[in-house]
Amino acid sequence: MPEIRHILSGQKVSYNGPFHLADLRNEIDDWFDRFDYDADIVEDKEMVFQDHKECRIVWEAEKDMSD
Repeated sequence: MPEIRHILSGQKVSYNGPFHLADLRNEIDDWFDRFDYDADIVEDKEMVFQDHKECRIVWEAEKDMSD
């Protein structure tokens, strides 16, 4: 029976300071590659408000089973 494991689900990460979104995406992509996951970005949007910015990135990842 396949195993489902949520890495981070329903949680928010807050950070105040300089932020490089491309570096974060690359780090997450590298993690998926390192553990042999086939990952696709389902949702990628950035919302800009008067007092702050929010970004939402949703990945779906699958790992093939082998003998």
